[in-house]
Amino acid sequence: MKKGHSYEDHRDQNHSVRPLEKSLESYIELQKPNARISEKLLVLCTENGNCKLLKFFKFSSYRKIYGFAMGNQLGPVLAIFMTKMDGGVHRLYSESDLHTFIHSVDRFSSNLRLTHEREANASMQGLDIELTELFNMIALRGGLEMNSYYPLRLEIRAKSRRIFYLEQTSSTVKRVKTIPRSRDIAITEQIREAARHSWRAYKKCAWGNDIVHPLACEGSEWMSALLTMVDSLDTLWIMKLNVEFDEARKWISSHLAFNSTDPHINVFETTIRLLGGLLSAYTLSKDRMFLGKATMLGDILLGAFDGMSAFPMTDINLSTGKGNVNFLGELCLAEVATIQLEFNELSRLTRNPIYARTAAQVYKRLHELPKVNGLLPISIDHETGKSLSSRITVGARGDSYYEYLLKVWVQTGKVLDFLRTDYIKAIEGIKSSLVRYSKPNRLLFVGELDADGYFLPRMDHLVCFLPGTLAYGILHNMTRAHLELAESLMHTCYEMYNQTATRLSPENILFDESDKSTKDFWPASTENILRPETMESLYYLYTITKNPKYQLWGRTIMDAFDRYSKWHAGGYTGKADVSNPDSERIDKMESFWLAETLKYAYLLFDEDASSRFPLNKWVFNTEAHPLPVVSDPTSLLSAVYAQLGKV
Repeated sequence: MKKGHSYEDHRDQNHSVRPLEKSLESYIELQKPNARISEKLLVLCTENGNCKLLKFFKFSSYRKIYGFAMGNQLGPVLAIFMTKMDGGVHRLYSESDLHTFIHSVDRFSSNLRLTHEREANASMQGLDIELTELFNMIALRGGLEMNSYYPLRLEIRAKSRRIFYLEQTSSTVKRVKTIPRSRDIAITEQIREAARHSWRAYKKCAWGNDIVHPLACEGSEWMSALLTMVDSLDTLWIMKLNVEFDEARKWISSHLAFNSTDPHINVFETTIRLLGGLLSAYTLSKDRMFLGKATMLGDILLGAFDGMSAFPMTDINLSTGKGNVNFLGELCLAEVATIQLEFNELSRLTRNPIYARTAAQVYKRLHELPKVNGLLPISIDHETGKSLSSRITVGARGDSYYEYLLKVWVQTGKVLDFLRTDYIKAIEGIKSSLVRYSKPNRLLFVGELDADGYFLPRMDHLVCFLPGTLAYGILHNMTRAHLELAESLMHTCYEMYNQTATRLSPENILFDESDKSTKDFWPASTENILRPETMESLYYLYTITKNPKYQLWGRTIMDAFDRYSKWHAGGYTGKADVSNPDSERIDKMESFWLAETLKYAYLLFDEDASSRFPLNKWVFNTEAHPLPVVSDPTSLLSAVYAQLGKV
């Protein structure tokens, strides 16, 4: 944080503050001449000496500021938290800073909390950063008429030991006149520019390739199927980047052929990224070329099912349609259980049940497998369909199984009851077997069980999909306790960003549960590769709760990406060590950066865009491709899944 002017410095530079200081001292003496050390005082004063005492705080209670205004012309305002009349934390606000603060509290939520109670010597600077971001975010919403907006200037005198919540005092106050709501134009444009900047790198350095490497300005292949281009289509459409969408559409029309002879193209990744991308592009644009390509790919992917097992093989040769499994015959739980949304949608659009029926058999077999408190191990034998180990995680190799239990149930008209039952039991199992709290600050996290059943306090960034899935379930009659779990885990996922030097999250975290711990977690692996899961969950939680802190957190993360991942010549890169701002870049821009991270960031802030995808009518696949929910219980999809429940 940039060093701010001290109160004394500002007083010397601006003579108009001198009467403010004098009137403030008089006001304090008049209102509370014998203030004790155990009390905190908050006073807001205008330049002309009009002061308002908001509340005296005691350590046993806390209050929240409610919006108010003192006249039409508000000059510089001094806000003071005090443990002594001559000390505390001094902050000087401009007129528009006060306006935006008033509006943020008045407009968004009576439950708004600016910061958690914290030790001053560790977190007072963090509090100022949070306040700065709150002001910045609210200012962007255009909620107040204001002549100008100035950056916050902050001065800390760390004599107080704790910062308290600010909670509502009175609703009988004069309101500041507001103007109609507007979209978050500045932040949405920032995100659109990030997408354009990313696309320019792909176009310049890797056009026609799967992956772009911005630093070397070159492309590479993985599936030889225009991966970044296809995966980005619906993001370009949603952001109204029409030129970019059209140039991608033309190239895909003439060059996408699925002719790679590599026998090890992953079925799961191909399904969620390519098939999902083509299906959503067709649904949004109604361009039948995309549906034709999707059908071609779907027919190839059916080759992963050999008829000997209900489960698909892990890999496929796209040119021959022949599937294969690794030499151990091992399947991954998440991979076999995360192709159903896409196969279902292809059946719906083509009116051909073969895709949905084939993929749905996986759920029947998984439902029959023995579970540990509703949870499944992550390794499955292809031939026998039995679990190969006892390792359980909601992170890598397990994550999207739990996500798709809920989403497939919703997508297909909620006709297959055991999907809902398995989902509810799984969440209860997560709560009883995997949820723990760190020390000293009790951050809720979701750990793992190793092959011997021992708990490991390790959490992948991938687990941060879970708050969003839990929140999505609230719209479909899941218990409110799921939302409480979602919000607690969401806070932890944000802190994984907030507590690093770059404000970027590491790939994996180890949490500390020991009583002697002074730090809640450490990176198990330090890299950041532009993952989307936290931004995804912020979108869901903001959409469902409308709590502005989720937008604030999203903006913080987006700003960190722009500062540490944006490459000046085009594109975004990973970061080798998030704890070191000067660490090397990882020269790769994953396709999910455009497909997921930026899409969810945009939907988090652009209410016009997000309103086109009401979550009772749409479901996002695990690559953030939106697919419609079936509304007719007699539809082909509902019939396929209803029949599965009878077998």
